[in-house]
Order: sequence, then structure tokens, then C-alpha cells
Amino acid sequence: MKHANFPEIGERTLDELLFWWPNITAKARGEFERHFTQSILACSRRRNWQPTAKQLSIMRRMVSDWFSGPPRAADELPLIE
Repeated sequence: MKHANFPEIGERTLDELLFWWPNITAKARGEFERHFTQSILACSRRRNWQPTAKQLSIMRRMVSDWFSGPPRAADELPLIE
């Protein structure tokens, strides 16, 4: 699912990354990804939290991979009710 108008990896803001983060957390594969996504989700709830440069880089890559990966089946997409 590629989006022509979606910003490149380096352009995504922290707010945008955190908006998509629950989806990334739900689809995390592997022990590292599960632990990392859950840790970021927990830390992001703290007031004035800012990720380190390395965390931010990994977050941007994971969100980018989520959008540029193979198309998802309709039943895997989050629905708006």
C-alpha cells in the first residue's frame, strides 16, 4: 500500500508516528519488534517524553515499512465506525 503523497522517512513528525503506532504495535513480528513497540507505546504516554535519535530513526523506518509493505487484506485494515 504505497501512498504517493505520504512523506518520506525523514519528514515524519513524532505526532504522526505516534498516530500510527497502535497499528505498528498490533502487527509487530518478532521479539525485538514486539518489545520495542510496546516500550515506545508506554513511554509515549509520559508527559514531555521525547524519543532518542536512534528510537526516532527506528520508529520512522517501522512506519515507513508498514506503508510500503505488501498490500493488506481488507480484514486487516483498521475500520472507522
